Amino acid sequence: MNALSSFSRAATLFSKPHIIYGPLHLEICDPLAKFIDQNINPFVDEWEIQRRFPAKKLFKELGNLGVFGVNKPTGYGGLDLDFSYTIAISETMGRINCGAIPMAVAVQSEMATPALAEYGSINLKSEFLAPTITGDRVACLGVSEHSAGSDVASIKTHGRFDGDDLIINGCKQWITNGHQADWICLLLNTNRHKSPHNNKSLVCVNMDEPGITLGKPIDKFGMHSSDTATIHFDNVRVPARNIIGEEGHGFFYQMNQFQNERLVAVAVLLEPLKRAIHLTMDYTLHRPMFGSSEFDQQIVQYKLAELSTEIEALQSLLYQATYCKMNSDNDEQETVKLASMAKLKAGRLARKVTDECIQLNRPISVREEDRYRTHHLIRRVPEVMASGNPENPGFFPRLTRASVLRLKRVIAQSIALDERRRSLFGGNGYAWDNPLCRLHRDLRLFSIAAGCDEVMLSIIARILKKLHKK
Repeated sequence: MNALSSFSRAATLFSKPHIIYGPLHLEICDPLAKFIDQNINPFVDEWEIQRRFPAKKLFKELGNLGVFGVNKPTGYGGLDLDFSYTIAISETMGRINCGAIPMAVAVQSEMATPALAEYGSINLKSEFLAPTITGDRVACLGVSEHSAGSDVASIKTHGRFDGDDLIINGCKQWITNGHQADWICLLLNTNRHKSPHNNKSLVCVNMDEPGITLGKPIDKFGMHSSDTATIHFDNVRVPARNIIGEEGHGFFYQMNQFQNERLVAVAVLLEPLKRAIHLTMDYTLHRPMFGSSEFDQQIVQYKLAELSTEIEALQSLLYQATYCKMNSDNDEQETVKLASMAKLKAGRLARKVTDECIQLNRPISVREEDRYRTHHLIRRVPEVMASGNPENPGFFPRLTRASVLRLKRVIAQSIALDERRRSLFGGNGYAWDNPLCRLHRDLRLFSIAAGCDEVMLSIIARILKKLHKK
């Protein structure tokens, strides 16, 4: 059993009374946690190498567990629960040993469908929302473009009305699930209003419509098992009735979706950050240094104590933001402020935790040639026991049977410890297959996606100014 699997089994989201979670949260999340341990984590390494996980198969299984319908209306297969259940599910998804799959799941549940669930027509909900909740259809969200990432108002993709249809032209980039999606929730310009905030609509578009083409999968720094697409629209004709809610209101619908996305992103991050601390604790406690363990060095203790404190503070901020979102008496601006603060803190802390933990997991002391000598020595023990005189006369002179047996046990323990370290970190903290390195690559995205750090700072500052004037 490696450290990742043992941690996954040991870590429990509800091991003590919780500030916002109750028995029903446990009832929903416990089967999901078991499913992750049994049906996802054993295959993550393979999917990371293949650069794609089987979204259609996995989403159907997650749909059966209710993952995609926690806060969606019961009339379309949802559970119609409050936002705290969404956060609990997202924290549980963080148990997956990569960032790509939780991100892809969040696209399906909290990025492509909230506006549809709240503002979509009955027909749209029946055609797109219901099968997405059950996992029978895979969804993606089309917002980002080559020249419009953080500046959503500057998108160029547009739709021209032609009778009862909308003819779409443009290009979307960095689309998670794009290569496996059955439909896309697409943000585009649909009128010539002078305000870029009032000329946009969200439209449901089937991905098999004529005129839609996909670029080759993007080879990313991290999130390897999640496919990411560039999607081209060339005179794609869709019914105008596929517009979600009111025409021209898409920008505001999308901004509301971003609040869900940001809080979910923070929730997904918590377990990986705790896992990074756990792995580093395990490694440093077993690594000899200056006559004791690496963990016994005060600077190592202080670093891990500080990082753990910051993770706890982030978790408290998330729960406060979640409470504000659920409480209608609270000012919406307060929710936006706290969500932006949590998102900013999460992205920065993800970089800090993974970087510091990699720094503490320096190359282990046992080299390959040392391993060879160790195995060779164990093979020679029977000769030593029989003759007491190996080829090198100065090597273990006059060994008794008892001393040789003790030597054999010590060497076997050394090899077991070596293998344990290697199973934890692939040899050292800088190895590509080190789980900490994967965390570092995957979690780096959280300071960029769903609003980069600089945008979060701008939002926070703007709200602080408004509050100050009051």
